[in-house]
Amino acid sequence: LPIKTPGTRAFPHILYPTTVCSAQSCDSESVYPRECEMSAATELPELRSKESTHRAFVLFHNTSNRQIELFWIDYHGRKISYGVMQANEKRKIDTFVTHPWTFCDPHNKTQILVNGSAVFYPTVWYEGAIDLVRMMIKRQVATIYLAIRTLKELTLEKIAMKLPNAYSAHELELPMALAGDVECVYKELREKIKRVGE
Repeated sequence: LPIKTPGTRAFPHILYPTTVCSAQSCDSESVYPRECEMSAATELPELRSKESTHRAFVLFHNTSNRQIELFWIDYHGRKISYGVMQANEKRKIDTFVTHPWTFCDPHNKTQILVNGSAVFYPTVWYEGAIDLVRMMIKRQVATIYLAIRTLKELTLEKIAMKLPNAYSAHELELPMALAGDVECVYKELREKIKRVGE
């Protein structure tokens, strides 16, 4: 049985946040979530969860030295937060093979890599290793880490995060080219924050 945690609704196969229950429905004869019926005119994004009965058991490991926010991409392509992981924290998640997960820095919304990719898709449980001694399925380990970034990128981001607006970059005592770079980074950060909030 799944472990029930505050703010989640437990199903036999996965934990869903209560905030997304309205985006899903269940058959009267089953507890398995299914996609809501949508009109033919509604175009769903490619990156989204799809129906599946193939369970997956994952162990997310934040190997970075900073906080990382975990997101499940729901059936409509929306990012649903599963909370913030602390540095070196490990978290068990029961999910499905067709359910994508992404990660970002909760402060500057920079996307974080997991197993070398920006989007994580779990593998079905029976393709993983089985601990024959304890007769338990070994969870798929998903390693979360920061991509290597240059000193210039980090500096531009630090400056951009302190600006009240994009135009303020040109009021700094910087060469015109660098001021333009700061402005671009500021706009990219605002766009990331906007996408995460959608």
